[in-house]
Amino acid sequence: MAVYIEGKVHLSAMIKFLANRCRFHGSEPYVLDLEGDEGGRSLRGNPKAKTLLTIVGKEYTFETHKDLPIASRKEALLAAKHMRDVAPFVGQTYTVATSLEDGKTRVYFFTVKQSFIENQCRDSLFIIPESYLLFAGLSKGTVPNSIEGLFQQRSIKAALSKDGFSCVHSDTLGNREYGFNLADQNNLKSKTFEGSDYIKQLFRNITLLPSTAYNQALNFTLLKSFWSQHSAKVASIVAATFFTLYMSLASGYLIFKENSLSARLAEQQSSI
Repeated sequence: MAVYIEGKVHLSAMIKFLANRCRFHGSEPYVLDLEGDEGGRSLRGNPKAKTLLTIVGKEYTFETHKDLPIASRKEALLAAKHMRDVAPFVGQTYTVATSLEDGKTRVYFFTVKQSFIENQCRDSLFIIPESYLLFAGLSKGTVPNSIEGLFQQRSIKAALSKDGFSCVHSDTLGNREYGFNLADQNNLKSKTFEGSDYIKQLFRNITLLPSTAYNQALNFTLLKSFWSQHSAKVASIVAATFFTLYMSLASGYLIFKENSLSARLAEQQSSI
């Protein structure tokens, strides 16, 4: 029997703050509006909106995995950083590791196209692949381990099994809003929710990401643009000014404290 989600999907204050400054960019760009009608279940088409976070659709990402003969997940992730050609295009890669039997570790790679980042994510501080968020939700337990549904004229299906993680996308025609289904492989336990709540489901999965994901989610292209020769010069001037002011205030405080202590000592000596 399917379990239906009713009412609003409750989000923490931080996730809500982030969500109101988020763009989901699949076949088309949409901005999430949590303050809209029906509890903010709709998305607003606004490709030019400046956002703090961009969730990148499967259309612009590639997923793969490699099994390494390394027992430690931390060491496996370090080794994965030196791997090349994990995707058929240049991009920003996100990694996560899971333990296998026989002292092995499976490392998953999620790569977002660099051309997409440069063209569509100029103002986003954080970038997270849609498939990475789906993986985060499915990898937290044995059930559910698959999700399938239609949303905004696009079909998405993701599954996690002993053979690895797979994510498939295709464009569809017709109604823009359909439902989603989360289920196990035998469909014995499942739950469904409205297609309009799909983005909120992705936001829920942000809280399930490993701590290493937040560093990987930074838009390095944006950060590099800040670090030009001019910005480095400005930063050094600001740092020097701050340091000078700090030292001046500290020196002034020490001089005042020394004079105050000297006066108090002289006062005590005269009374003695």
